[in-house]
Amino acid sequence: MYSNQKRPLSARIADVLFRFLVLAVGLSLAVSGCLTAVAYLNLLAAGHNVFEYIFFLLTSIEFYLLPIGLVMIWGSLYI
Repeated sequence: MYSNQKRPLSARIADVLFRFLVLAVGLSLAVSGCLTAVAYLNLLAAGHNVFEYIFFLLTSIEFYLLPIGLVMIWGSLYI
């Protein structure tokens, strides 16, 4: 395989664009997951305790967008 310096310019540009796309999608997923976690904080005001809140977060599908997005961001930056 080519080293980073010997790769054609079009291949390097495609690599950067792909990384940017993965970063943007990961950021969108992470923001969506974080916003749902913050929105569900209203459960604490409704009288639920912290353990019920955490259990509810772990059982909701939307919360898992946050770790998936963070992994995508990490992968686009460091891999």
